[in-house]
Amino acid sequence: MLVNVSISKQRPTKETLESYKIIFNPNLKENTMTNTTYNGWTNYATWRVNLEMFDNVNMGDFDGTDDAFPNYNYIGEQMKDWALSIIFDSCSKGLAYDYACAFLDDVNWFEIAKNHHEEDVAQNVMIDEEHA
Repeated sequence: MLVNVSISKQRPTKETLESYKIIFNPNLKENTMTNTTYNGWTNYATWRVNLEMFDNVNMGDFDGTDDAFPNYNYIGEQMKDWALSIIFDSCSKGLAYDYACAFLDDVNWFEIAKNHHEEDVAQNVMIDEEHA
């Protein structure tokens, strides 16, 4: 079946542009048409780095994780530095290094730090309940 498609060379009218405001308004997140989350995480980079680099890491190795009110931004910065050191030690500077560093820039470090801290707290509560 052939479909005849014609493309209008006319400029859109004001009414047409008004009808698109909802789609293109970045402040109305509920009306956007794209979903960038991945497996419950902020994005693919956050999910992948958490899975590959922090799955079995002891959070006690990072400063501030034992605080009553941890600063997740500070802990996240330490986690990013640790991830960058792994990349730095694993490959020479060049294209692959640049891509890896750019990938880490997309990671939500706050989310990873908070998630791991909450998992550690929950695990410690379970251990305390077992010994009570």
